[in-house]
Amino acid sequence: MSARKGTLTALVCLICLGIVYLISAQKLGGATSTTLGPGYFPTILGIALIVMCIISGVQTFRKPDKQIKIPNLKLVFLTILIIAVYFIAWNTLGYFYLCTFIFFFILFMLYRHNQENLTKIFIPNILMSIIITLIIFVVFDVIMSVRF
Repeated sequence: MSARKGTLTALVCLICLGIVYLISAQKLGGATSTTLGPGYFPTILGIALIVMCIISGVQTFRKPDKQIKIPNLKLVFLTILIIAVYFIAWNTLGYFYLCTFIFFFILFMLYRHNQENLTKIFIPNILMSIIITLIIFVVFDVIMSVRF
């Protein structure tokens, strides 16, 4: 894969994300002549993201192109697919902690399936998934009172 092609693809995605973020920030309301509104700082961040991506794109075109090899490309795309399914499941089902537990368990099983016997890693993966989900619960739900 071309390094230039990969960089430009990522930059285009970030610019699109910056535009969506900028539109969302504009809906918050901007600054008046005497006060700063809630959308002021997010608008600056959105503009900065877009400008930095454009600068990086120009720099990418100036550099000589080189080929890069991405090991485990199938694993990368599978992980992206699992993340998308996680967000869709969370959005449609609404059970954040259950979806998070299943998400981490699937990822742990995916990344460790070639390393050891499946029965040996099953219990540790469940325990790690439970611990991470509990940490998220304690930090967000108990300490910060953020409900998902």
